[in-house]
Amino acid sequence: MISEQPAGTLVLNPTYRGLNRSNDATSITVLLTAARPLDHKRTLVRAICDHTVKL
Repeated sequence: MISEQPAGTLVLNPTYRGLNRSNDATSITVLLTAARPLDHKRTLVRAICDHTVKL
């Protein structure tokens, strides 16, 4: 499921855990079953990060 939330409806701390976030931050939640192999989970998370994070 992919959903977009109107501005102001999500509360994202701009400096939580030492990371700087702008007002256009993106939050991604991934739910995987315990049956999925750990290496598959890591591969998916790495692919999401590689294709969404601006450095």
